[in-house]
Amino acid sequence: MTLSIIIPTHKRFFQVQQLLNSIAEQNFPHKDLQVLLISNLKDEKLRKTLSHWEKVFFDFNYIEVGLKGVNKARNMGIRFARGDILYFLDDDCVLDGIDHLSHLILEHQKKAMGIGGDYKTVDTYGLEKFYQDNTDQWIQQHSVAEKSQSEQLVGGNASYKREVFDRGFYFDPLISFGGSEENFNRALRGQGWTLLFVEKLSVLHRIKLNWFSFIKKSFKQGFGSVKSQFKEKKLYNLKGEWAFWHGDTVSIYSFIYNLFFKLGFFWGLASLEKRGFIFRSVKFVFLFLKSRWYFFKEYFVKWFYGQFLLKPLGALWYVLGWLYGKVLVKVYVRVLLKPLGLLWYG
Repeated sequence: MTLSIIIPTHKRFFQVQQLLNSIAEQNFPHKDLQVLLISNLKDEKLRKTLSHWEKVFFDFNYIEVGLKGVNKARNMGIRFARGDILYFLDDDCVLDGIDHLSHLILEHQKKAMGIGGDYKTVDTYGLEKFYQDNTDQWIQQHSVAEKSQSEQLVGGNASYKREVFDRGFYFDPLISFGGSEENFNRALRGQGWTLLFVEKLSVLHRIKLNWFSFIKKSFKQGFGSVKSQFKEKKLYNLKGEWAFWHGDTVSIYSFIYNLFFKLGFFWGLASLEKRGFIFRSVKFVFLFLKSRWYFFKEYFVKWFYGQFLLKPLGALWYVLGWLYGKVLVKVYVRVLLKPLGLLWYG
């Protein structure tokens, strides 16, 4: 099997060099390997390294899309790919071990149409660790452990047989961030095709985040998730969107992430209608306030009823039950029934 590696990139010069080095070191015949480096916009710094990589790889191509969006870059790579297997990698990853590509080909000898792995982080703390843990949780939610099957594959470490694209499947170019590959994988599953999650095919993921980039990613993921979930305009049930956090514990990282994810989600909903900025802003505020109303009902109203209505009624019910069981029944039995000879025991 021949392999085409497609690497969408945007302004990550040093990370891309590390990834390409890890590909060059693979125990895999270069004659069966095609490397496609797809830059969203012009990158003069990256262009200066092309002559070096053209000497390293038997088949190396550098292409500029001219537009932002990871799916636009992926689709451009599909157009120029010649391999039997198309392997999509994030530009901030590194292959883990020199036999990674060989293992990938062996796995593709099975019937699965798509095969992928997860991310292993390197020296992550604080923000970066939370972000990676969040990604891991997403992977676990979509995998079927007993057969290693998966409903979803992580877009930055996923491979597919050429047949998928020969049948006309492509990534949605309108989704640029946040679950950008979800609709694609869902469509493959809809055809009855199998997606496999293989743990040993994990890649090393080098995350570099600060508060600004963390907030930006959170907002963009919320915005992108709208187009991943909804294909047409319709009424939305926001009862599931009222909270800005989830899970049993709330840290400052989870609160900030979910806050801006939800804000991005609401802005995505407001942007579904192709109208002016003012209209979208008004609708965004409306959706935000509506979500706060659900929050008010779920927390404050239930708390109020519980503290000032349900608890007092429960206490009164307990007292009445105690009076009935401990006082009224004993009086009725011992004072009335027993003297009349109507009770022969006790």
